[in-house]
Amino acid sequence: MSKNVVADYIYEGLGFPVKLKQVEMILIQNELHPLVDVRKVAAQALQALLTQKETYTGDQIAFVRVCFSLTQKQLAKLVNEPVKSVQAWEQAQEKPAAISAASDNLLKKYMHQELHKSSQLLAKKGLFSSPQSKPKPAPDVDLDNDVPKKKR
Repeated sequence: MSKNVVADYIYEGLGFPVKLKQVEMILIQNELHPLVDVRKVAAQALQALLTQKETYTGDQIAFVRVCFSLTQKQLAKLVNEPVKSVQAWEQAQEKPAAISAASDNLLKKYMHQELHKSSQLLAKKGLFSSPQSKPKPAPDVDLDNDVPKKKR
C-alpha cells in the first residue's frame, strides 16, 4: 500500500459535492481511495452551510434533515411549511431549492442551536476547551457552488 496527497478532491459521500483540500489517498489494488473521516467532514459541512450565502440545494436540505434525524414532516413543522414544500425542496437535488427566506432563517437557527448543543456536550467530554467553544469549519472544506455537479 502506498499513500499520496491530492491537493483538491471532490468528495460526494454526503449527497452533494464537497471540495476537500490536501486529502491523503491510499492505493488499494491499483486504485486510489481517499482517507476521509466522514463524521468530521459532515460536521464541517454543517458549519459551512450555516454561513453559505447561496440558497441551499435540495441535496443540502436533505443532508441537514438526515444529520439531525428529522423526518420531512418534522422539518416542515420546524420551518412552518407544508410537507409538500420540504418534499419539493429535496426533489430539487443539486439545484437551488425554492425555500423562502423565513424558512431558510428558521432552518439555520435550528442548525445553530443543535450544533451549539453538540459543542457543549463535546466540551463536557473534554473534546473542546469550554462549553462556549464552538466547532468552526476547517479550511479544508469548501461548499462553493463552483464544484462540478455530477450528472444524474
